[in-house]
Amino acid sequence: MKYSTDMKKIILGLLFILGVSITVFGQGFQEHTVVAGETLSTIVTKYQVTPYELYQLNPDAEDGLEIGEILVLLKNSQYPFDATLVGLMKYRVKKKETLYGIAQAHGVTEADIKKYNTSLYANQIGKGDKIKIPVFNKSLATQVVTDPVDVVEVSTTKIIAETISHEVQPKEGKYGISKKYGITILELEAQNPEIVDGLKIGQVLTITKKTTVETVVDGTEPEDDKFEYYTVKPKEGFYSLTKKLGISKDSLEVLNPSLIDGLKIGMILKYPKNKLVKAEVASFKLLDSISNFETQHITLMLPLMLDKVVENDSVSNMRKVILRNQYTNRSLDFYSGVLMAVDSMKSVGVSTKLRVFDTRYNRRDTKANSQRISELVTKNYQENEIVIGPLVPSNVSLVANGLAEKNIPVLAPFPLKVNPKENNIYQTNASIDFQRDEMIRFIESYGVDKPMIIITDKKMTAVKKKLQLKFPLAKVITPREGNLLIPKDFNGLLSETKENIIIVEAKEVGLLSTVTTILDTKLKKHKIALFTTSSAKTFDTIENRYKAKLNLHFPSVSKELTFEKEDVFSKRYKAKYGKLPSKYVLRGYDLTMDVLLRQGVSSTFQNATETIGETSYLENKFNYYKSEKGGYTNSAMYILRYTPELKIEEASLIPPVDLITKG
Repeated sequence: MKYSTDMKKIILGLLFILGVSITVFGQGFQEHTVVAGETLSTIVTKYQVTPYELYQLNPDAEDGLEIGEILVLLKNSQYPFDATLVGLMKYRVKKKETLYGIAQAHGVTEADIKKYNTSLYANQIGKGDKIKIPVFNKSLATQVVTDPVDVVEVSTTKIIAETISHEVQPKEGKYGISKKYGITILELEAQNPEIVDGLKIGQVLTITKKTTVETVVDGTEPEDDKFEYYTVKPKEGFYSLTKKLGISKDSLEVLNPSLIDGLKIGMILKYPKNKLVKAEVASFKLLDSISNFETQHITLMLPLMLDKVVENDSVSNMRKVILRNQYTNRSLDFYSGVLMAVDSMKSVGVSTKLRVFDTRYNRRDTKANSQRISELVTKNYQENEIVIGPLVPSNVSLVANGLAEKNIPVLAPFPLKVNPKENNIYQTNASIDFQRDEMIRFIESYGVDKPMIIITDKKMTAVKKKLQLKFPLAKVITPREGNLLIPKDFNGLLSETKENIIIVEAKEVGLLSTVTTILDTKLKKHKIALFTTSSAKTFDTIENRYKAKLNLHFPSVSKELTFEKEDVFSKRYKAKYGKLPSKYVLRGYDLTMDVLLRQGVSSTFQNATETIGETSYLENKFNYYKSEKGGYTNSAMYILRYTPELKIEEASLIPPVDLITKG
């Protein structure tokens, strides 16, 4: 990715808020134009800033320096100067760990760690302490900037065989195990003939998994020169491996996702020869089919509202200005998710040229909004460029109109209030009407031969008519004055032998509260499943314990990611930004991954949407179809439910066994 000087300053502001840098504002900037013969080492030495700080402000510099490139640098370094410092990894001290052991495991000295954690000069480390471990790249001093040369890109394929031991867990089946390790059931049975007649809990399976790694290399650095492979020997643990391979445990797990299940004898581990490799998120099926390794072009349009930020303002004032603006907050989170996706794809050979435009936004000044969008659509756009944004729905059509002649796809990250007419708009969220229709179809299948009750308030009359038309045998309860119900309104309507389907559509909090409270008292004698064809937000004021006990089902464009210990993405994000990812982060990541993967498999994004079906990522999934009214619409969505454990999971047409039975 190559950024303009102004954009690099914008990125600094973004990183500041996201937690990467917290003291750089107010220190001032300086610029340096790269000339032939310079090295990164000579530049950072000249300005007495570390490569780590240079990379923060100039992320594209990690791909190498170019003659004429303008670097943005701090006037004053935040850290002790070292011309080979390329990163500071956050680390939480574990029980019984010593500073010496941590230093040895990460290939640094105790003095190195103390230099970047000055409190350790006077204090001992203890369990739970958070420290920063420096990451060095000693080869930086020899990287000389030269005139660019033509490079022929070639595609290389490498098959890696990995043998894994797997212990069969309760409720596990052949399908789940084979899917987990990316093999077929026939392959699983061929490798373990004893399971042909069935699995047994505790049975240990030997699984040989072959991974095809397809990357683009430029002829100057063969793939084999970047990585090596090591077979785990008996009695080897993570501590000895990290010392032997010169890589941290976290990085080793990133390069070898199977380590999540533990270290096993005979495992083949991938590790870098020369330097720490950035974290990589779990692979998706489309990765196996990437054939287009040309640089992809994405323009990101976000209401960063940076016109409200004064560069020389104090840190505290700047933080207040940015944090109290919801558009800026959401934009920063979304943007950080996009960067995570770009980095992930870069690791498999797909490069991205990313441009970021600040659309700004003032809902009281439509003229200024239109003028700003007009400025942005007159920029130069590549033939296969993709625009993600703007985040503000009302601006999406303005951008699409301006880019219609160039046939530039414009992806709306969030729901649009009206159906667009422009053919180059891609609605990346399933529409509310589509979600409702899908939910009704689900209820129709789920509720076969089950008694059904429909409850709506006056504001949902249209939905009520739709439900009655679809379920003519359903009983209807009309709320009393004030949108209230009383227990006897349900008399004679609930079955004691069958599961009762209750559909509630209401915008009035009072009605929702009354319904859930009354139904909760009925659970002693009745099985109840509560449904809504509206967003779960309508139930936000209702306690989760009621939603869980009543088995609430609802439609959603995204599922909820649970941040478990084994969640590679959240660990990677928190290590980089110091916090868990929000839904806006995950939306930015999922959407960008889908765009890059689809274009990596197909020639154009439009062609990819017509030839590639449903794709699924961390929280979101996508499956586009041509809309009769204009543009494309995502038809992929989730039907979710609350479980008794207060968790949210995908719903099934098979009634869950956790429903409370008749007492």
